This record gives sequence, C-alpha cells and structure tokens, in this order.
Amino acid sequence: MRGTFVGVLMSAASLMACGGSENVDKAATGGSSGAGTGAIGGSGAATGGSSGMGGSGSGGTSVTAPHAPGACGSTDRSNNFEARARACVPSGECMALKPPQAKYEPSGEAPELPVGKLVDIGPKPAELETGAGNALTMAFDPENTAILYLGYEAKIGGSPYNGLWKSTDGGSTWKLLGTSDADFFDCNSNYLDLPVNIAVDPHDSQHLYVTEGVRGASNGFWVSWDGGESWIRAYSDDLTAMAVDPCDFCHVLVGSHGTYPVGVLETKDGGHSFTQHEAPSGWEGGSYGVSFAYDPKSKQGDASTWLVHNSKMRRTTDAGATWTDVSDIGGIHGSTTTYFAADGTLYSGSGAGPLRSSDNGMTWTKSGDGLSSGGVTYGIIGDGSALYAMVDNAPPPQPLMTSPEDDGQSWAPYGSGDLDAPRGMMQPHFDAVTNILYFVNNTSLMAVRVR
Repeated sequence: MRGTFVGVLMSAASLMACGGSENVDKAATGGSSGAGTGAIGGSGAATGGSSGMGGSGSGGTSVTAPHAPGACGSTDRSNNFEARARACVPSGECMALKPPQAKYEPSGEAPELPVGKLVDIGPKPAELETGAGNALTMAFDPENTAILYLGYEAKIGGSPYNGLWKSTDGGSTWKLLGTSDADFFDCNSNYLDLPVNIAVDPHDSQHLYVTEGVRGASNGFWVSWDGGESWIRAYSDDLTAMAVDPCDFCHVLVGSHGTYPVGVLETKDGGHSFTQHEAPSGWEGGSYGVSFAYDPKSKQGDASTWLVHNSKMRRTTDAGATWTDVSDIGGIHGSTTTYFAADGTLYSGSGAGPLRSSDNGMTWTKSGDGLSSGGVTYGIIGDGSALYAMVDNAPPPQPLMTSPEDDGQSWAPYGSGDLDAPRGMMQPHFDAVTNILYFVNNTSLMAVRVR
C-alpha cells in the first residue's frame, strides 16, 4: 500500500470521565527523537484555515529510568501502579521505508469476504449479540495480517467479555486474552478490561502497546512482549490517544482522557522512560488526539513534528517546545484518524466531515463534497488509489464513500452504495495483502474486501 496510515484515537460513544494518577516529578528537558510509525489523530468540527500562535510548552518533564525492567514502584514516580518496562531499542532503519514482508497466514479457515460485501467478523458472546457491545479499537499484525486484535467493552459497568480479544484466523474465531485481574492497581496483569488503542510492532509480533482509560479498571500505558499474554503498566493515568512514529516503534506519543490538560507524553524507548510535555495555557483536557505529521515516503515533517487536536488543531515542529494553532476546526471527544495519501496529502477526521491538508498540517480545509452533511467523520483511510470514509449521525446509517486518492475532495458511494453501518467508520485499517478494509463502529469489527 502506497498511502500511509498515520493515526487513530478512540470510540466516541465510549467516553466518560475516569480517574487520573500521580503527578510527575519535575525536571526540565524535552525534545523528540529522529525516527518514526503510524500515529493517532485528533478530531474536529470544521472549517479550515490557519490561525495564530498556540503558545509555548514547558520544554518537558523527564521521567527517567535505568536499562532493565523493574518491579512495581520502580519508576521515578515510585508508585505501585507502575513498573519500568523492558526498554525498546530502535533498529536504526525507518519502518515506513523498510516495512516487513507482510503475509496473510490464518491458523484455520478464514471468514469468507467477497469483494464489495461488508461483514461483521467480531466475536459473538451473548452480550455482544444483543447489540450492547462497544467496539473501541482494532489492529492487525503487520507481519501476519490474519492476526487481529480488538478492544471490546461488552457492557458498560463490567462484563466477563470486556477486554482485549485476539484472532489468529482472520476473524473466524476469537480468544479473550485473560479473564480477570486480582489487583487492578498493581503494575502487572494478564488482562486489560478496556483497551482504547492498540499498536503492534511491525518487526516483532510479540511486542504490543495498549492505552487504557475512560472507564477502565487498569488505566495507563501497557507493554507486552509475548503477544498480549502478559502486560507491564509503564505509566499510570487515564490515557487514550496513542501515536507511533512511522520510522521507530520505540518512539510513541500518548494523549489523555483526563479532565485536566496533561499535554503530551513521549517515550523514545517503548515505555521504559517518559517525558511529559506540559500543555500550554488554554488547552483543554478530555481525550484529545495526538499524531505525527511525519511521512517519510513524501519526505514531509520529522519525528519532532506533531499534531494535537482538541478545540483547535495545534502543530509543533520542535517536539512540543512551542505550538502553533493551525486551524479552528475542533476535535471530536472520541475518535479520529489521520492518513497520508499516496501523493503526500494529509487527511483527518472531524466533526464536520473529512479534513484535507496539502502542506503537512499547516492549513486545513473541509473535504466533504458528496458526503451527507451534519454528521461526523471519525477516520479516512486509503488503499493507495482510493480513499474511504463513512459519516456518523447524519442520520445513521450512511454508506461507505470513496474518492480517488489524487482528488480527496469529491466523494461518491462505494460500489452499489448499500454498504452502511451504524455509527460510521472508526479506526480504519487497510490490509494491502488481502485488500481488506477493517474498522470498528462501536458495535463490532467490520470488514470489506474492496477489490
């Protein structure tokens, strides 16, 4: 796939207030590293243009760590909710420019996915079959795209079916990873009850990140080195958005769902240590999006170029030391993605349809000609030649829409125009091996083979 998927946030219907965590020890530093992989988008309510300066950040609060994982309480914040995760070591090669040799090798019979047919391939425990499910996030293994992960909240308030699900056969069968946790407040677990974002290392299928927040019992940034069978909480807070540098899986940005603005958390070693880039004056809390405005293929941006999307779109080119307000388009309290098209154009979801930037996020315009008005668009994705979007609340359901990647401004129904789903298209991912478009839509995981 020529286009580059850059960002993903979380399910809009899943968002309600939840707890925070301890303060970080203050010690000035900051900055970012020089390499990058996928990212997490902000969100918006729409009209483009550019506006004034957004102010300066603090330069960063450093949370340092030694070179080996530790027990609960071993971080500089010295609380029993956290441990020092095993350090991630950058490979020195850009993932976006040297991706893995992807394959599709299901462990059993994969689901039948005819071209042009939208199929619900999510797990089907009893509570989910009633329509009470809340599908929050998904990801596939970049090395073997038949391995899928899905974050599910089967029932608000708790359910034995809540948690992180895994399929090794393309979605035919599913396994819930773990079933309970004796102590949700310690630093180790084999069960995460409310995964909000998932990332899989393109060069190590066993290496995963998850953020958990909102109503989760074990909020924070979690790291697994065994394919999700066990986890270490590297940072304890109400965390949601997550962006992975398109060149370096060790370099991650994290945003918060908390009602106070925590700015941007950054790790350059996969959660072994963190730097907190504090929010400039005037920023809001409440589940904003973060993403890298960095596309190595089109040579735009770098690992220090980021976007934050709350009430406005904010941009930094110096890893959070200073910020510029680049658009008055506000963010959705929930889910958006950003995506670099094959020609280097950057797209983002928003509260008023797709957004489009031809200058790497310095200015933005609405791109919704042909789409139903009055709804939100959580995410845009492409397959290298076509873009895909689906509107929510306009009213539902709305059809899957498409536009040529070299256009992105005029949209038309995909296929016969009857592929629709409640709550639109959230966290879309395109698998270039199978030509399957995946997305969550609050109720389940949907899949369509687009060609």
